[in-house]
Amino acid sequence: MVQEQSKTRILLKSKALHQQGSTQYSISIREQLSPAFSFINKLEEVTLGAARSYNYEALAPSLVIPLVGSVMVNEQTVNAGQFIRTSSSQMKIRNPFRKSNIDFLNLSFQREQTTKKRVEEVFAGESNQLHPLLISGNLKVSIGRFSGRFDAEYKTHSPDSLVLAYIIEGAFEMQNCLLEKGDALEISHSEQLDFEALSNNAILLLVEHA
Repeated sequence: MVQEQSKTRILLKSKALHQQGSTQYSISIREQLSPAFSFINKLEEVTLGAARSYNYEALAPSLVIPLVGSVMVNEQTVNAGQFIRTSSSQMKIRNPFRKSNIDFLNLSFQREQTTKKRVEEVFAGESNQLHPLLISGNLKVSIGRFSGRFDAEYKTHSPDSLVLAYIIEGAFEMQNCLLEKGDALEISHSEQLDFEALSNNAILLLVEHA
């Protein structure tokens, strides 16, 4: 049996959906995803105005990662450096500060999975490694912070897995593609992903669907 050749597709931040509201500003790449990646319901960076809130319906599960400041997720505090995973269907994210904006990453999925509501440290382990944020059914979400010029690899669950790489901070070269903050890369038919951080404290998020 001949294995299909690895395929990649770059999603640029400059072509993402930028939405400006009276209380928030968001950058979403969800609208650029290929149909095969429809298991991702939301992938967006949101800037929320002082003392404002953001409500939406989540199909489950969801991850919220504060990037600047702290957020209240269904009235539970999540500080920068932490994340929360939850299966709550109704999500209310609130800025607890009266004079400053906050930024957070919002990731949710289409397919029904279950996960306990928990607040944990984002980087609970060492740098230059990927750490799992969510393992639920056929989904695995990992994050890592890397030093400049550090080479690493990620082995997929199977060659049939679909992987989305999203750059939270800094720049990376992955599968011979240059990615900067806010860019993403769709990867399919690959047993191993090779990447290199091109800047210090570069942060990478990987979503694998097996």
